[in-house]
Amino acid sequence: MILAAMSFGLSLIFMEKLNEGSSVIHMRNVLLIASALLIPMSLLFEQSFKLDIARSQSIYLAILGIFHAGVVYALFNRLIRQEGALFTSYSNYIVPVIGMILGFFFLHEALSIHQLIGMAIIMMSLVFLDEKIIIKLKRK
Repeated sequence: MILAAMSFGLSLIFMEKLNEGSSVIHMRNVLLIASALLIPMSLLFEQSFKLDIARSQSIYLAILGIFHAGVVYALFNRLIRQEGALFTSYSNYIVPVIGMILGFFFLHEALSIHQLIGMAIIMMSLVFLDEKIIIKLKRK
């Protein structure tokens, strides 16, 4: 977990260093390089040619590829360039909150009082964590 967090933190710093060019082009290049590493690893460690994917699973994979790997990374890269790596890293705190809200509405999962308190703590900590957020909220 620590190595993964360090790798993610380094990727934010490196993405901030990519000043020139389109964020879409940068993310295309990152995903091509990642594919060049992951395809041989999947062939080496997994049974890659024995795919048993249902039609609904292939639709979900396409949606993940388009939105997660494509649109979200391009937006993420643009946010890094506009606001910086530190500010962008705060967006990771919102992910569990959004996940719980989507799970509640689309999967009809129950939300406990502990989860609601946790979501409130996360959102309040984001507001107090960076004065840029408070300034932007005051402007609106």
